[in-house]
Amino acid sequence: MENKFIKVTCITNGHEWDVIINENDIARLSYGVNIMECKTPFPNGSHCASVTQGEFNKLEKLLLVGD
Repeated sequence: MENKFIKVTCITNGHEWDVIINENDIARLSYGVNIMECKTPFPNGSHCASVTQGEFNKLEKLLLVGD
């Protein structure tokens, strides 16, 4: 399993922040609400983060490349 890191811009309480994340750590993307869920928690203890529609589309494309 190859480790590939990507930069993702997340939104929490109206503030945007960037995180460098291993794409293998992404557990789930939720359509409609644009939520990214990770296996490893963020520093605040949450496993979920909101992302913009643009980030969501980028992550979806990245993760579904094999299909």
